Amino acid sequence: RTLQAQLQAAEEAAKMANARLSSAELAAKEAEARAQMSQSLETQLNTKEQSARTLQAQLQAAEEAAKMANARLSSAELAAKEAEARAQMSQSLETQLNTKEQSARTLQAQL
Repeated sequence: RTLQAQLQAAEEAAKMANARLSSAELAAKEAEARAQMSQSLETQLNTKEQSARTLQAQLQAAEEAAKMANARLSSAELAAKEAEARAQMSQSLETQLNTKEQSARTLQAQL
């Protein structure tokens, strides 16, 4: 009976060892799955960070283009004001010329 008891005890110990081994293998598989998920998430994060950097660069380029467009618009507005001022001056000179021509005709008629 002693040998029988020892055999049963050994079999029970083997069953417990197998159960612990199965549990350890399951834990290892879960850890591997978590590691793969972590790697996937890290890759996604790196991709999103790269996209954010690209978008930031595009935003800066757009802001620079807007500044240049505003500068060109200001220049065009200034040129338009100058042209308007020249047109008004031309209109004034034309009016003065017409007045002087009318005066000259009047004087000519009087002579």
